[in-house]
Amino acid sequence: MDTARVDLKPASLVRIVSIGGDLRLTGADSPRLEAQAGRRGGLRVTTKSDAVELTCEGGCLVFLPSSCRVEIGRISGDGRVTDLTGSLKVESVEGDL
Repeated sequence: MDTARVDLKPASLVRIVSIGGDLRLTGADSPRLEAQAGRRGGLRVTTKSDAVELTCEGGCLVFLPSSCRVEIGRISGDGRVTDLTGSLKVESVEGDL
């Protein structure tokens, strides 16, 4: 399993560029983003100047501070979002949301 962890400031911007499978996104009390994907999931997490960008070729599980702002580009499968209090923008979901 691939795992990535990044410490975030409150209300940070998290850009989920593309997910090649299902996405589960859960807000938590932790100040850290943690993303998990299968070994061949192609998980990539990069820190840009004001944001964190995440891409994954397969399905992905993401935990992040509940106050984060989230922008999602494309989810190829289903998306499930729980316990977020920050803003959420979703462009495209090919499955259920």
